[in-house]
Amino acid sequence: MIYTRKFIKHIINIFFIILIFFLNIKIPLCDEYQARIVAKVNGFPITSFDLEERLNIFLYQANLEKNHLNREKFSKDILNSLIEEEIKIQQALKMYPNIYGRAELQAEKLIEINFGPGDENINKNLKSYDVSIQHIKRFFTADVLWTSMIKARHEREFGNVEEKVQKKMKALNLDLMKNHYKLSEIKISVNNNQDINEVEKFVKEIINKINLGENFNSLAKQFSSAESNVNNGKLGWIKETSLTKDILKIIQETQVGQISEPIKVNNTYVIYRVEGKLINGQRDEKEDVLELIKLVHPINSDDETEILKIKEEIIKDLEKVTNCDDLKSLHLGYGNEKNVEEARREIYNLSNNIRREVMFFSDNQFTQPILTNDGYVVLMVCKRYQPQIKLPSEEKIREEIENELFIELSERYISRLRRSSYIEIIN
Repeated sequence: MIYTRKFIKHIINIFFIILIFFLNIKIPLCDEYQARIVAKVNGFPITSFDLEERLNIFLYQANLEKNHLNREKFSKDILNSLIEEEIKIQQALKMYPNIYGRAELQAEKLIEINFGPGDENINKNLKSYDVSIQHIKRFFTADVLWTSMIKARHEREFGNVEEKVQKKMKALNLDLMKNHYKLSEIKISVNNNQDINEVEKFVKEIINKINLGENFNSLAKQFSSAESNVNNGKLGWIKETSLTKDILKIIQETQVGQISEPIKVNNTYVIYRVEGKLINGQRDEKEDVLELIKLVHPINSDDETEILKIKEEIIKDLEKVTNCDDLKSLHLGYGNEKNVEEARREIYNLSNNIRREVMFFSDNQFTQPILTNDGYVVLMVCKRYQPQIKLPSEEKIREEIENELFIELSERYISRLRRSSYIEIIN
């Protein structure tokens, strides 16, 4: 019996020796196919596979080519984010050991929202990113854990958000008593490789396009180097005190609907379009929005007497018109198959010819018949109003305040945790 136990023990020892031998042989042979450890956080490894997948996500979202140069360029920052992610997960599990399962369930819902719906779409979209479901799940889980932990640790600070929201709303309303300008911008930046004369020529070309009637905001979307290009160059209402004296003087001298001269700021040319002015509580009438309709009476004769007769007929019919519905019916009564054309425009966005006709009209006022290539045309203002100055909603302000608070608390906490963690970078 004793002999049997010794024999079994001997066999087990031989088995482990053989296993270790084969492992030691296999690792070097398969090194190129295996993930290697690139960092450790308190003894927990981060692998080259983790780094590769996170780089894939970053490069895809940044619309950058997945080449060696970009991987080298961003690897350090991406590894740093993975280290912080590991610290966050470790700290969350240390404080709340049972929370990981619930966080994973929330992460699965976020994956469904962002990459779904359904497994087929999720797999297809993740394939575009070249990332595994396990990696993206960990990514979202870490975010859920960290958000929960920060909000739990700083419950009192987040409880004061509502008071800050109301204070901000009040301040915004009071600000409207001060002078403001509604602006859009196009910025053309000069880099070291460009000829300044060529840039100035390009700026003049853009101004020429605007003067010929091209849409300012579309041009801003295409050519502006400013962050506002994602919003078609729109800056919205800007306080007078937020502008430099030189820029303010130019804006004050620019009429609503007009563009400024190009302003050179360092290595950038800026063109502003003034879309509204709030001066001493008064708005410019060119900001007014007109809801317009256009009646057309076709002309099928070149005879001047006949054309004049048609005009007199329209003038007589217009005597019975009291609102836009009347004019719409009259338009169809003149044999038009299509309904009247309708438009909603700020006065400053109207062509010069139309602006001249309707600039001072109120609701339900119309022009006399105007002879055009389409026949006689009558323009009517159905409604005239001044657009409200849109303040951010309470929900939007609450979101901004919470985000700012979260970032501040998060950065402070992660810095402290990093200092107390043992981080090893392995080349």
